[in-house]
Amino acid sequence: MSGLYPNIIRVWLQSLCGCGRNAVGMALISAIFLLLGSCVKNEFVMEFRLPESVNSTYRLSYYASDPRGGLQVESAVAVAGGKADVTGISRYPTLVTISHGVAYLPAAIFYAERGDKITISGQNADPLGWEISGNSTNTLLTSWRLTHRKAIEEARRSTPGDTVGAKARRELNALVEKFVKENPESAASPLLLFTYFDAALQPTLFNSLRESLREKGLTDELTALLSRQDVSGAPIMTPDPKKMRLNDITVQSADNNCDTLRFAKASAPVLLCYWRRADENRKELIDSLRRLEKWRPDSASMVIADVALTPDSAQWRSSLRLDSLSHTIRAYSPRGMADSCAMQLGVRATPWFVVGAGKGRLLYSGPDLAEATRIFRSTRPKKITQ
Repeated sequence: MSGLYPNIIRVWLQSLCGCGRNAVGMALISAIFLLLGSCVKNEFVMEFRLPESVNSTYRLSYYASDPRGGLQVESAVAVAGGKADVTGISRYPTLVTISHGVAYLPAAIFYAERGDKITISGQNADPLGWEISGNSTNTLLTSWRLTHRKAIEEARRSTPGDTVGAKARRELNALVEKFVKENPESAASPLLLFTYFDAALQPTLFNSLRESLREKGLTDELTALLSRQDVSGAPIMTPDPKKMRLNDITVQSADNNCDTLRFAKASAPVLLCYWRRADENRKELIDSLRRLEKWRPDSASMVIADVALTPDSAQWRSSLRLDSLSHTIRAYSPRGMADSCAMQLGVRATPWFVVGAGKGRLLYSGPDLAEATRIFRSTRPKKITQ
């Protein structure tokens, strides 16, 4: 269990925004109190019991929280000889995702409350075929995953925005919809909806299913979990530049831990790009951003930022080293396509571009790089000689 503490404190501190020295100290003290108070009661145990031939590393992600706040925990679990014992820390219920390989969807998920003993077993190293126990919700989640393993696997091979994989993701959406309608009072329903349903592909249906669960009171009962996962955010919408006003956005960045994109208060134009590691034409996008960097007067008068929609911070930082963009705000969101700001801006695929003219004015939100670039160039301060 002690091996998790440095990681938890690191993620906590990285999540701080606009912090001074005193604020950092207070946050660290709060984190320590949270952890010390969790050693006895606020924890759940995960036992991996797989065949001896399994020697693999898996990524776990969950939100650890108590009445004072919380933090996103990312941990690598090394299963050796088929076994591993891990202790998770959280006062409130949490949704744990298990990832293996490169995919935007988790291979498996489970629900955990403090005091739970989660047993993970299976016939091989693939989480898609694992049995996960510990509570009745996990029994339902496991049954659904095993029944629809092929559909989940096909959807995991795709990436948001690609036309080839859209069919697989739409088919998985239909399976989630069926489960939600047949199990309107099960805690498994919102967990599946907000994990496996591609809301960007069918936003109207997603909003309808979410509202049906809200009417049943499920989202109220799971507020401590769902809001932390950002699944109770605003519906996906199509922004109207004439009506929508942009708010400032705080992002978790590589250089300063946190940065604020001043859409509302500042007068400087901003170009924001949402992306994923598996996006097609990623190299061409980087080249275009690099040309814009050199063309603009400076990074203060015209802001360029990108946000990677990925729960894997290690892969994100690895991509940054290859991109070598300079004077650009590099950030990521562990909530992926469920990021509340992305949803409010209508992000349906990646890459996706947002151009703000300052003082809350939205000029563009969409997938067209050429159009976003054209509009961003038109915002160049006139006092600068072209």
